[in-house]
Amino acid sequence: GTINRVKSEVAVSGYGKYVGGIVGINSSNISYANNSKEVTNGTTNTETYVGGIAGYTTLNSLITKSGNFATISGNYAGGIVGNFARGTISDVYNVANVVGTTFAGGIFGYKDASSDTQVKISNSYSVGKVGNSTSGGIYGYVDSSLTIQFDNVFYSTTNTGNAAQKDASAKSDAELRNIDTFTGFDFVNVWG
Repeated sequence: GTINRVKSEVAVSGYGKYVGGIVGINSSNISYANNSKEVTNGTTNTETYVGGIAGYTTLNSLITKSGNFATISGNYAGGIVGNFARGTISDVYNVANVVGTTFAGGIFGYKDASSDTQVKISNSYSVGKVGNSTSGGIYGYVDSSLTIQFDNVFYSTTNTGNAAQKDASAKSDAELRNIDTFTGFDFVNVWG
């Protein structure tokens, strides 16, 4: 299936395991989706995944040309995806705060060893503030046995957490305001 050109302008407080501004679980292609209202975990369940676009991604899922503009908060929280278990993310951005009780990331919150060993993120960035001691500009947690392919993925050195962001690139605010930083981004067909 396909979800195309949608925008959430309603605050979401979910009580299930997977909570998203657009969908709880994504098994399709999502493109041109934006979230502009707060997404939160409304339960005390310690295993809850919260994302600005999706709470969880499944095999062959794609999230592209999408963004988050509002605060995301939960146990495992990501600006775009809570649990990036499988699939591909490309041409996405997060410009809002992400707060995770356990793990938080500007793009995704969590990825463990039981999911796909290889996933990909390309042409994406996060400039939102990511908060708690186990958080990062792009991701909160990735199992050390896994490989994530980052191509042109940037995060702000001003608004980032403490976790090392292997293969993603830290940039100053000045660099992130310079179009020359975004080598590989399509400013004609995608970002224009």
